[in-house]
Amino acid sequence: KCWKREMETDVVFHVPFVRHILLWYGAISVSKASLMKHLKNHENVGLLMDGIAGIFAQHNKRNKHLDHHFQQHDEIASAKSTSSFDSDSSSNERNNDATKNNGDVYAQIKKRTGIAKLALETGSNVIPGFGFGNANVFTAVFDNYGVLEWLSRKIRASLLVFYGRYGLPIPFRVPCYYVYGRVIENKYANHPIKHPTEGQIAELHEQILKGFQEMFDAHKHIYGYPNAKLVFV
Repeated sequence: KCWKREMETDVVFHVPFVRHILLWYGAISVSKASLMKHLKNHENVGLLMDGIAGIFAQHNKRNKHLDHHFQQHDEIASAKSTSSFDSDSSSNERNNDATKNNGDVYAQIKKRTGIAKLALETGSNVIPGFGFGNANVFTAVFDNYGVLEWLSRKIRASLLVFYGRYGLPIPFRVPCYYVYGRVIENKYANHPIKHPTEGQIAELHEQILKGFQEMFDAHKHIYGYPNAKLVFV
């Protein structure tokens, strides 16, 4: 089957109107029981490997990178008597640096082996996918205290304040480029393992990470990010 079912958090199925739209195009619950059922029926399913954690990891890691860069920059500047920076010039440079590093992606999947375990339990193969430009469609507002992240984890749905053109929920006009990588073949695809070992899970997980890396590196230059890095955290 070529058609793919999209996985959604259970919370959204309780929202009027949204629930009907999701059911109309075939979305299903992201619960493990639902995943097991559809995969064992030989259906294709699509889900975000890093989920809510990945949304906030991208923001937190990028901010740490910029803070470290500008801390070093300020130390170098203070050591030179002819160099000085006011708050405006530092802010402008920070924004420029953020623009240049927009292509860098921090994916919180380094230790998330659930997909590998699920593939082994259901005898499924894995196909990595990535959407270039998704993060630029809207501007998301994050709090510096981790409250939104904590609440999102509690209700298992992302709580974000976001805006687009004119400060409204209208997407920015940016190109989006969606790609899929090579099929990561599970050597136990025809023989599902009820209780896979840690070694079997780790082996397939490494193949999945390698597949994501190869896919990202093969397509990043097409989107205009030739120096971008995919970092697993």
